Amino acid sequence: MIPINRGGSDYYTQDYYIIKDYKNKEIDKVCKASLPIIYDALSKTKRDGFHNLWDLSVEEIIEIIVEAERVFKSDVKYGENIIDYETHLEWITRSTGLPYKYVVSLFDDLTFALRNIDKIVKKFIPFDIKIFNDLVLEDTAFTPKGKMLTAILPSNLPTPNFFWVLAQSVRYPVILRPSTSEPFTTYRLSKSLCDAGMPEKSNYYLPCDREKVSEILLSSDLGMIFGSKDVVERYSIYKNIKVFGPGNSKILVDSDYYGVDDVIEDVKKSMLDKGGRSCLNASQLFVIGDSADKTLKDIFDALNDELPTEFEDPLNENAEIPAFPDKMVAKNIAQFLRLNGVKDVLIEVEGITFLKPTLVFGEYKESLFTELPFQYLAMTTISKNDVENFLKNSLVVSVYTEDFSIIRKLILNTTIKNVFIKKATTDSSLTEPHEGNLINFLYDLKTVKGFDYFN
Repeated sequence: MIPINRGGSDYYTQDYYIIKDYKNKEIDKVCKASLPIIYDALSKTKRDGFHNLWDLSVEEIIEIIVEAERVFKSDVKYGENIIDYETHLEWITRSTGLPYKYVVSLFDDLTFALRNIDKIVKKFIPFDIKIFNDLVLEDTAFTPKGKMLTAILPSNLPTPNFFWVLAQSVRYPVILRPSTSEPFTTYRLSKSLCDAGMPEKSNYYLPCDREKVSEILLSSDLGMIFGSKDVVERYSIYKNIKVFGPGNSKILVDSDYYGVDDVIEDVKKSMLDKGGRSCLNASQLFVIGDSADKTLKDIFDALNDELPTEFEDPLNENAEIPAFPDKMVAKNIAQFLRLNGVKDVLIEVEGITFLKPTLVFGEYKESLFTELPFQYLAMTTISKNDVENFLKNSLVVSVYTEDFSIIRKLILNTTIKNVFIKKATTDSSLTEPHEGNLINFLYDLKTVKGFDYFN
């Protein structure tokens, strides 16, 4: 059984839930935190955790995080059991259904970011990193907007855990509410940081029921949450909560300049990489230009020929199609697509549930041009005048054109977070801003005059 982490100390509760894999086999049990435990953590992070972290320099905290990466990849104690790194990777595959090869790649990205946390912090701040220690640079202070952060983690991928580690690196105590279906990565990171020397009361791992999520967030100085369009609508009204919503990432191909051979590898990667579970995965593709119809058909035919067709156990090294541990999620998606004219998507093989990689091709239908949590891509043609209308509200737009006026419009569009020119939508890393610069959410500028008196 995996305990909760109360500021550096394991704690077992009577209330727990069971994690099962895509074959309905138990992986482990996870303790759940009660509201009194959560309120205790809120109090102690704001008081003790904040002061304990600010007693250390940022360089010292970064050294702890780098050491934690080494601990993370070694043997880590999960309650009474010792779990090695390879077993952890297998548990992630079993609990998420992601093919093992994608899990290995995702953890390579995560551990690389942990090892290079110093470079990432320096890249994300407008000043020299010493401002965190000196407090004031000339007449400017770079000050925290709160004394602690609560992170509500998603289940689609393990890599979003890096965002709360980034906050911890710049002196933020954290309360972590992991995904109910994949709590293992958050626990292993929390445990590794504490074992590496993160100060007491600065890191809490508190699995809990969904009903408690809102209360934790609204009681926190700052919060971050990942979720659906409904989650965005519910929490985006709060300035102290950073909301990571659906990616709705898209691809634009200008047939006046590019043909199928120029784009097919990037389109394939954008659709299939990370099992189609990432907010970076493209869910929509649009073609413009005089040869739009032909280019669209060429892309569809080429991509359709290269889609994976083998439904293998995700633990197999050659597996490419994710399984669904929650069979009802897969069945609901298949039912939605069937009602919209897309049939035969749900696949059952030896008790494992899959959704077949799916292309939708033809006239635009709003209900089908949406983000779905599997390897899915809807494609159609549009006019150049409609580019912004169809590409708005996107985490990433991957664009293939030589028309600078189009690129300029996309860069200046405030609803498009990132523009990739002739690159796959998934061609991103944790070393780059995701939905804006997280440090700007955590810190603010303050004018301080006369501070040189104390130097």
